[in-house]
Amino acid sequence: IPLRRFFQISVSRRRQKGRFLPPELSRSYAPDRRPVCLKTVMEPRSLLFTSHVLGSLALPNRLVMAPMTRNRAVGGNVPHSAAPLYYSQRASAGLIVSEGSQVSPQGTGYIRTPGLHSAEQVETWRTVTDAVHGAGGRIFAQLWHTGRVSHPDFHGGELPVAPSAIAPEGEITTPLGR
Repeated sequence: IPLRRFFQISVSRRRQKGRFLPPELSRSYAPDRRPVCLKTVMEPRSLLFTSHVLGSLALPNRLVMAPMTRNRAVGGNVPHSAAPLYYSQRASAGLIVSEGSQVSPQGTGYIRTPGLHSAEQVETWRTVTDAVHGAGGRIFAQLWHTGRVSHPDFHGGELPVAPSAIAPEGEITTPLGR
């Protein structure tokens, strides 16, 4: 469902209990109920689609693509060759925040996530940013260190560097399994 359409759809207050979901995405939508329209209808020049200055960066709109871990990195935690296309296709957003990228080998905590600490990783991320900039977009890198969520399998058997020696709950998938 297109973003603009999402904001134009009426929502039944009684059925949605305050949530703003389009009727076709709601299981509780009843077409026989008179809907209450959202007060903010997204016109082409609504606030969401107006420019904004973020520090020294001029954004053409207020849409920000939130970071999502794609788990598509290849050997050496290098972004996949499809990453420039993936991100450049989304360049019309006001700002793109990349998937989390490890700041060091010790920051690795999930399989197939890209880093930003080796020459090969930096060069591959450069092709991503060049593609986004070439499509008229703006992109920030989300830097991360997974800390205690990591696992010794990612570090040659050594314990991960973390602010706490307390192991997190749950399981993590490593290159060697769980």
